[in-house]
Amino acid sequence: NLNTDSLSDNFQLIDFKTYEVQGTTIRYKISKHFDEVYSIMYYFMKDDNSNELYEIKTTTTKNDLTKALSFLEKVALSVLIN
Repeated sequence: NLNTDSLSDNFQLIDFKTYEVQGTTIRYKISKHFDEVYSIMYYFMKDDNSNELYEIKTTTTKNDLTKALSFLEKVALSVLIN
């Protein structure tokens, strides 16, 4: 039996950004779950204006947050939506 109150009580939005790198718009959000797990989600839209949204996600610890952000930014810069 899933306790949704417990799940929502243990979620915190840490950061979200939209910025441009090398002519590519980058969008991400970071959330924290149960005080130890950080989720980073990067979002993509074709031509930055579409009803179709793509995303990549990773989970990490606080100690590896900077490393995970750097890695996912490199992945985000390689995304090509045809």
